[in-house]
Amino acid sequence: MIRFGGINPLTFERLSPEFFDGDRNTGLYQPYHIDSSLNFCFNAILIFDPMWHGRFNALSIIDLGISLQKELRDGVLELISINRDIDERDIRRVFGGLTIFNKKVADWWIGNLDFNNLLSSWNLDREFIRTKKISYLEFFLESFKLSNGESLIIDRYWDYAKETISAFLMLYNEYDLSYLFTDADKDFLIEHFKLEDLI
Repeated sequence: MIRFGGINPLTFERLSPEFFDGDRNTGLYQPYHIDSSLNFCFNAILIFDPMWHGRFNALSIIDLGISLQKELRDGVLELISINRDIDERDIRRVFGGLTIFNKKVADWWIGNLDFNNLLSSWNLDREFIRTKKISYLEFFLESFKLSNGESLIIDRYWDYAKETISAFLMLYNEYDLSYLFTDADKDFLIEHFKLEDLI
């Protein structure tokens, strides 16, 4: 979620907070694995709204599909890292001719009817993430809350995620977990979940 600024990386639509309410009637969030052989790899996870999960599953079992998804992931991360507001030219440059489901990714993004508003909002979120002007916890509390003010991601998943990642990191120096996450991923998780005491 944080790495991609809270968007569906294919369509550029913002993930709805309702996806995290645990109610099948409003849709359940889908953490999706780029490569089906790396189900626990931190760097190989994307998050989609439920309608896309089945379609991407078909890509995760073939080399070409895995390669396309890695290009998608890396392109979004490159856009996140740009040290200014991005625009349509950046999106077309970064994604180039990358095509998924018979459509260029740049066209998925730019062709969104709400593109200008989504881009403006995402540029703000990118700045928060890149410069750490607000904490990651504050990012979730502010950007992914329901109309009644509840933050389902924090209420339902924050403590569980922190406990799980703490367990992984305590094993990090004892076992080779490089297939799960890199040193950069480890540093990201420690900072993200305030786990400095595990270093």
